[in-house]
Amino acid sequence: MEPLVNRELVDCFSHGIRTPLNSIIGFAELLKAELDNNDTGKHYSQQIEQSAVKLLEFCDSFIIQLEEKELLKYETNQPDKNREA
Repeated sequence: MEPLVNRELVDCFSHGIRTPLNSIIGFAELLKAELDNNDTGKHYSQQIEQSAVKLLEFCDSFIIQLEEKELLKYETNQPDKNREA
């Protein structure tokens, strides 16, 4: 993958996916707090929150792996200044 494509993918994940997931987590927390006396509703809101957190962790892990791969590719393609012939 080209660096620009990776950057666009990271930006897409960061804004297009992570931002809505953070909103879902926040609303699930609010819903859970409002449903103190409703066990079923509280359970559903906990499931929503847990699933969104798992997705967010997956996205973060994917972004980190992509950035590390890109950094390694960049470092590998740099000339070695210690090996001047």
